[in-house]
Amino acid sequence: MQSKPSRDLREDTEMSRRAETKPPAAFELRCGGLYLVVQRIPGWLVAALATATGSGLAAWFTSR
Repeated sequence: MQSKPSRDLREDTEMSRRAETKPPAAFELRCGGLYLVVQRIPGWLVAALATATGSGLAAWFTSR
């Protein structure tokens, strides 16, 4: 006679199944044969882009 799996075993199996799923990509680009996926955008890149944008806008506004 086989015993039913314990509730703990079923919960562990469900949790491991959920842990294996990948989070959605932060950025995905498909163009012809090119397929680019960025999983996580680094903080330093966001800071560098914000700094460059701010500097460019400041230069543009002060030159007018």
